[in-house]
Amino acid sequence: MPVQLPFLLKTFTGVSANLVGVAIGTMMISLAISAILSKKIRQQLSFLSMYILGFMLMALGYLIIGFSSSYFMAIVGVIVVGFGIGSLIPNANLWIMTLVPPKQRGKYIGKLTRFNFLGMFMSPIAIQPIQNALGLQHSFIAVSGILILLSIIYFIITNFWSKTQ
Repeated sequence: MPVQLPFLLKTFTGVSANLVGVAIGTMMISLAISAILSKKIRQQLSFLSMYILGFMLMALGYLIIGFSSSYFMAIVGVIVVGFGIGSLIPNANLWIMTLVPPKQRGKYIGKLTRFNFLGMFMSPIAIQPIQNALGLQHSFIAVSGILILLSIIYFIITNFWSKTQ
């Protein structure tokens, strides 16, 4: 999102480079708050349920951004996206640490980090065809739909998994 968001925010009247920076900083603050709170939430939810929560929050945030008509409405979406991402990062790290033997944890956390950065690099390339077809603002709505689909898939997996155990 930090790659595409500045271009969208600049389409709103009166949005300066400083306000774009505030928006991205706001997302990072909400991400940090969510990551801190994720321990409490994680006590109530499974790893897969945490993914459902994170993807749904991100989907809601992208939907708000996609339909926003002002900077302040977009900021609300940015905060929600930050909460979603903040719930996913610690969940992924913790899940890997529970699955992998202690001597290999560093290796697998490193791989997770590598794929996170690869995803950040690839996201503008992957989203470009959607953006070309739908436009910048509507591409946020399309990504929201993809995240909702991922949430549904994780929900199905979670329910199947709980019935087989």
